[in-house]
Amino acid sequence: MLLRTLLTPYDTMILLTELPSSTANACYKDAADLHAELEEYPQAIALYEQVANGSLSSALTKYSVKEYWLRSSLCALAMAVRVGRSIRLE
Repeated sequence: MLLRTLLTPYDTMILLTELPSSTANACYKDAADLHAELEEYPQAIALYEQVANGSLSSALTKYSVKEYWLRSSLCALAMAVRVGRSIRLE
């Protein structure tokens, strides 16, 4: 429950106009990690994809893009497993 109460202020404090893109991407990655831990997979997927797309523009961060796409894919798989499990229970 503590993570859930901390997540909303964490998401809203990020202002892209005031943060460099690498710092914003780090914050978005942390927020995506929290969403994934709370099993809020659609939000996590959107944030991981945003971080991956933002990382493509920098020569230093473009090597991390595979990791972000992998995390996004794992969240999509976890979401599909959860949906399949709920269908089997019905």
